[in-house]
Amino acid sequence: MKILFVTNASGPDYMSDMVFHGGKTTEGIEMYESNRLWYMYDDLVDKNSLYGNGFTMYGKINSSSFLQMPYGITELIQNKFFDKIIYGSIWRCSDYFEIVSKSYGREDIIIIDGEDEMDRINYNYVGSGLYFKREYNNKIDGVYPINFGVPSELIIDKVGEKTKLISDIVPNSNKNYSFNNEYDYYMEYSNSWYANTKKKAGWDCLRHYEIMMNGCIPLFEDLDNCPLNTMVNLPKKEIIKFSSYKEKNIEQNNFILEYTKKNLTTKNIIQNIL
Repeated sequence: MKILFVTNASGPDYMSDMVFHGGKTTEGIEMYESNRLWYMYDDLVDKNSLYGNGFTMYGKINSSSFLQMPYGITELIQNKFFDKIIYGSIWRCSDYFEIVSKSYGREDIIIIDGEDEMDRINYNYVGSGLYFKREYNNKIDGVYPINFGVPSELIIDKVGEKTKLISDIVPNSNKNYSFNNEYDYYMEYSNSWYANTKKKAGWDCLRHYEIMMNGCIPLFEDLDNCPLNTMVNLPKKEIIKFSSYKEKNIEQNNFILEYTKKNLTTKNIIQNIL
């Protein structure tokens, strides 16, 4: 399957970048990009200057996998060279949309809205394609939920030895960014039975998934107030239940880890929207 990923590549945008990563790392998908997503490839220089020190999502894709267009994008769209068109962030880039909407049916145009504002929908594009909204509460015809995920290769194989009940990392404090390398950051979660997390500008946050991919249980503040269609694939009931126990129960941590492997990867994201 050939996919055109439309982006202005101006800088990191987690939801958009997770969709892109899933497409680039899924067998059978050829993911082209309208502008090269320079921060996604392993030839990235100075990853630590990016948001969150560039941890988890950035500089992970082999630069040799970048696909050159055989000829001009406009002609490729008009000739239906691509099977699907994905708009990684419809609020930030809608290039070629007039041509795309004339050349492709609604089911082949995928529109991603990863912004933090709850139910802020770009109605100019609803109905013109399959519209996926991250922070989503209502049920609107033609709008579907989507949530974050992590690269499958970063998820630990099994739950290891734990040395502390609750991680020292405190959300929204300086401690949260006190790590200058990913290994130490991940080990802090891997060594802990539980770790604190919370809603930030939006409910969905990469930290939730970084905790879970390291076999740690999120202590999620106010999770029972999260809207049904936001973080739709997170195991909310189990997280709430396990958090109430605060026990050293490896079966609970194993459940969280295995659930993450099966349901919360970037490959899951692209599979779900396709």
